Amino acid sequence: MVEGGKLIPVQDNVVDLYQFMYPPATADHNTLAVIGLIQASFWLSLYRNSLPVHGLLFQPLGSIMPISEMQVRLFYENLFGSHRIPSPAEMKKSIREKREAMNARYVKSPRHTIQVDYIEYMDEIASLAGCKPNIARIFKSDPILALQIYFGPCVPYEYRLEGPHPWSGARNAIMTVDERVFKVS
Repeated sequence: MVEGGKLIPVQDNVVDLYQFMYPPATADHNTLAVIGLIQASFWLSLYRNSLPVHGLLFQPLGSIMPISEMQVRLFYENLFGSHRIPSPAEMKKSIREKREAMNARYVKSPRHTIQVDYIEYMDEIASLAGCKPNIARIFKSDPILALQIYFGPCVPYEYRLEGPHPWSGARNAIMTVDERVFKVS
């Protein structure tokens, strides 16, 4: 994959990336992330010696675009120092644990090498980026919203309630999602 497969080796459709984003070899620099890993599209963006890469083989069980947005948020929070990714050793341990869990869950095939469950993965990335909503805290100040988040559909607006770069329209978007889905014009 980058530099003829030397920086990010891919073998049998398996790639070792922390959180399916960061190659452990570049952990000390925090400037390279693979974003989105969506079948066969590929783009590079250079910004202040950073290189987010979009492309290849990512198959979430859920929507791809919110996952890509969350990965970009984590990348920039990490790049600008708000949240740091772990050491190469910790990355490799996490990669190994995820691979073992995936091997236990799926049959060995090229399709199941970097598959994630949408809600679980979004929560994990949002925690690292500092924008996972705290349901208990929200329940104290806005119980109706907390109940909608907990029992309603998981929508990406939830990750714009708290943390870096919140969106003032997130609450309304969450509360009216059913109306917009079932009463489209």
